[in-house]
Amino acid sequence: MTRIIQFPLKSDGKFGLKPANRKSSQKLEDAGQLNLFRATSEAKVISITADDAFERAIKNHDSNPDYALKLYQDSIDLELHVADSYCNKGILYASINEQSKAIDAFTKSLYEEPRHFEAHFNLANIYSDEGNQPLAELHYKIASEIDPEDPNIFYNMALVCALQEKYDDALHSLNEYLFLQPDNVVDKEAEQLMAILRSSVDTQKGG
Repeated sequence: MTRIIQFPLKSDGKFGLKPANRKSSQKLEDAGQLNLFRATSEAKVISITADDAFERAIKNHDSNPDYALKLYQDSIDLELHVADSYCNKGILYASINEQSKAIDAFTKSLYEEPRHFEAHFNLANIYSDEGNQPLAELHYKIASEIDPEDPNIFYNMALVCALQEKYDDALHSLNEYLFLQPDNVVDKEAEQLMAILRSSVDTQKGG
């Protein structure tokens, strides 16, 4: 008889969506790299003010999401912070359970910037919520290549691996998560999950 194991799925904000901003994500061209994934017909010179549409969208993201959505679209239309704007639109769509629109927005963010960390992380969360653990794992893995110092990736990846009964992979990810924690931090939830995973590995190997 198969043993049903309950995993702690969401707590402490580990599974929360990550908003993007200009400081956390750069266009490849801005970093001195040629973006080969997006064709452009001409270079455009745009005056960037201190209070552009993207900045106003960030300020209104939580307090006035409808207005923020419009401002993010304005930023996209002006070709300013396009990947970040699509990513944050995805978060707003997810917050009102428009999952298909959220996935579309995150995907458009990745079209603009294939190594956009927050878009990969957020897509992984959405796919996990929707029960597509293999796709969630894929996007967590990509996110971990982009930012291997973010512990939440590894915690979440441990969960999606566990839900696929890939307990050895889950243990490896959880160990990475614990390794990245500050020395003075004790995560009782992670320790509980570690015990469950070890038990699961033993059960799995025992037949």
